[in-house]
Amino acid sequence: MWMAGQVKDWTVSEPIKMPIVHVPQAKLEVFKDQGKLFFDLIQAGEVPGAFLVSAANMNGLAASSDYLRGNAFVTMEDNRVTVALSLPMDRFPGGKNRFLVGTESLSWDPDTSVLHAKMESAPNTAKTTKTFYDMQFQLNHMDGREEWDLMLLSGEVLGWEIPEDCIAEHKNILEGVYNCESDDEDCKRARKVIDSLKSILLEKDQVIFQGSVGDNKTEEGEGGDYRRRLLSHAEVENSNYKPRGGWKFQLVRRLA
Repeated sequence: MWMAGQVKDWTVSEPIKMPIVHVPQAKLEVFKDQGKLFFDLIQAGEVPGAFLVSAANMNGLAASSDYLRGNAFVTMEDNRVTVALSLPMDRFPGGKNRFLVGTESLSWDPDTSVLHAKMESAPNTAKTTKTFYDMQFQLNHMDGREEWDLMLLSGEVLGWEIPEDCIAEHKNILEGVYNCESDDEDCKRARKVIDSLKSILLEKDQVIFQGSVGDNKTEEGEGGDYRRRLLSHAEVENSNYKPRGGWKFQLVRRLA
């Protein structure tokens, strides 16, 4: 069976144990409630405070899951989030006593507006790795419009490279979100979230989502060129934003 063969090729027989972070259930419930409130306020057309996603809480959620406990671990650095995985594959064809072991990473380059998503296996005895996927995207604001353009720059999935002619079409991956069917409520909710996120800041041990409903653009120069990117540490220090001052942070006053 094709699926069983793929599972065998991309998994290993020995798992890797991950650290387990114990977070009180009450604290995890507060974290989940804060996340729900943040997105509910956006859907209601209100401006939410900042929503902080800490590595500790993400690892605490993993520890509270029967499947992820000891099998996943999140780390967060400046402009980079990494998830180490060692997942049992028993539910997949050919997956009995097999494990998906690897590291997922999402990095952001504020100078080029490039998002890089990659997953590779742990090194084998020969100190080589396999690439599960390796995708690069560019995120830009569309000239003269309030829409965002997420364009694929390169891609590889399970050894298959996305053809150059497909990449050369320069299709906006977010196009479907901006053209929702009238009865597609999930699409409309996703559109509202995209339009209402003012900034996403990746820093050590935490990611901060900042909401801004309505006019969330910042003018750069006479040409009115708007661009969304992550805030730098210097810009955070110069704003009224205090990253560790509790859940209700002051609004970031400007975009990079």
